[in-house]
Amino acid sequence: MTVTACLIVRDEAELLEVCIRSIHGFTKDVVVVDTGSLDDSPDIAKRLGCTVFHLPWQDDFSAARNFAIEHATGEWVLCIDADERIELACSRDDVHRMLETTTCQAFTAEVHSYLGQRRNSDFVFQDQRVVLFRRDPLVRFRRRVHEDVTESLSLRYGESLAIGKLPLVVCHLGYLDTIVEKRQKRERNIRLLQMEIAEHGSSPWIEYCLGTERAGNEQWDQALPLLEHVVYSGTGEERFWLPAAYALACCYLKLERGEDCSTICSMAIVHDHDMHFHFSLLQSEARFANKNSLAALLDGEVCHSLQSEQDVFAFSARYLVLFRQLWQKSGST
Repeated sequence: MTVTACLIVRDEAELLEVCIRSIHGFTKDVVVVDTGSLDDSPDIAKRLGCTVFHLPWQDDFSAARNFAIEHATGEWVLCIDADERIELACSRDDVHRMLETTTCQAFTAEVHSYLGQRRNSDFVFQDQRVVLFRRDPLVRFRRRVHEDVTESLSLRYGESLAIGKLPLVVCHLGYLDTIVEKRQKRERNIRLLQMEIAEHGSSPWIEYCLGTERAGNEQWDQALPLLEHVVYSGTGEERFWLPAAYALACCYLKLERGEDCSTICSMAIVHDHDMHFHFSLLQSEARFANKNSLAALLDGEVCHSLQSEQDVFAFSARYLVLFRQLWQKSGST
C-alpha cells in the first residue's frame, strides 16, 4: 500500500518545511508542483526529498492540483496545502493497515482553520474535507479556486461511493491575518471566483465562497446579498450553511443591524455543533449593541457550550472587552 502526497506551492518557504516534515509522518513520497516561486520553496522541497515539478500559474488551482496528481505513483493520493500540517492521532503503520483493508474510495479529515493574529487565536473554524482518495484517472479537482474533488468522486463511483474518516487533523494556517495580508489572498480569490462565475455560472457553494471572501475583505455591503441567498435559500444541512450563517451574522453586526444578527444566531444555535459557542457570543454582542445592557451579555447561557480550554480563554477575553465597553458607555466609574 503506497501513498503519494501532492502539494502545489508558490513562495511558501516560511511554512513549507514544517508542512513536508508533518507529511513524512504519513508518507515519504511527496510530489511538489511549484507555480512560480521567487523564494527558496523548490530548493527546500528538493532538500527534503520531494519530487519537484514546475508549472506556470494559470489562475486555476484545480489545473495545478491535477498536474500534481498526474505525477503521483501511489495507490492513494493525499492532497493538502503548504500552509497546512498533519497531526496524526495514531501511528503511520496503523493508518496504512487501515488503507490496506478498507473498501472506501476516499477519506475526509478534520480541518482546523485558524483565524486572527496567531494559531490558538480567538476563532478556529472546524470542517471536514476529502484529503485522501484512490488514484484514478477519472478523479480530478474542479473549479478555479476553493477547488474540490468530491463532485468528481461522486461521478466516478456513483451510489457505491464510500468515504471514511482518517484519524488525523489538518491544521490550516493560511487564513491567519499576517498570511492573508502578505499574499493578498482575498483579492486573488475574489478575482478567480468572478472568473468561475463568468465561465460556469453561480451556485450556492460559489456564492458562499465569494460572500465570505468579501466579508473577510470588509466589503460588507457586497457580501450581504450573497450570504443572505445562501442562508435563506438553504436547508441548514449543507456543510457550508453554518459558516455562511456566521459570516452573514457578522455582516449584519458590522452594518449595525443587530436584530438581524441576533435572528441569524438564533437560527444557527438550534443546531448541535462546535460553533454553538461562537454564535452565542456573537448574539450577546449583537444584543449588547442594541440594548446597551449588561444583562444582554449574560443572556443565552454561553458558558454551557464551551468546547475546550481555548474556547474558555476566547470567551473570557471577548466578554471582558464588551464589559469594558459597556462600563464606559454607562458612565460608571
